[in-house]
Amino acid sequence: MDHSWRRIVSTAKKILIPQELAWIGLIIPKAIAFLMLFLVVVSVTVLAATGGHQENLKPQLPPWQLIGQLQITAYRPIAAQTKPECTSRDHCRTSIDDGITKYGAAISQDLLASGTVRYGDVLLIENVDRFVVVNDCMGSRAHRAVDLLVFTHAQEKAVGVRHLKVWLMSAPKTEIAKEIK
Repeated sequence: MDHSWRRIVSTAKKILIPQELAWIGLIIPKAIAFLMLFLVVVSVTVLAATGGHQENLKPQLPPWQLIGQLQITAYRPIAAQTKPECTSRDHCRTSIDDGITKYGAAISQDLLASGTVRYGDVLLIENVDRFVVVNDCMGSRAHRAVDLLVFTHAQEKAVGVRHLKVWLMSAPKTEIAKEIK
């Protein structure tokens, strides 16, 4: 049976592959074997680097820590609400010399002093359609408050004065994060 199978394959090669292209019949099986070996090596490398099978590679959202219910207000980058040298959006800097951005927010000094919130932290505020980055601080009279940076009077009025839940994005608990601190 094995002999007849070989004869069928040999006859098919002669009919299907002309003599000039016979070398392809020799190269293709070796190329397929090399490709399979390559895929096995890559799979083993990926598994070793990531620590497991595909089901262990689900994306993980950063943990959020509830700070509490804080007073939420808004401010514009104008001299009357910041400092005298703030003449326009392009000529205004935050308390940490950061540029003005629509994702910016000022935090009350008590939250900064206690270490609850730090510059550069990302906050999620209930009923606010964006994340904010702490890049400024409020005056000393404010306590447990966040001041959102807006650019128009209408936006400022829309925010008003509200008391909303605020979450802080926690730093990832990895070896790399520990080295950065």
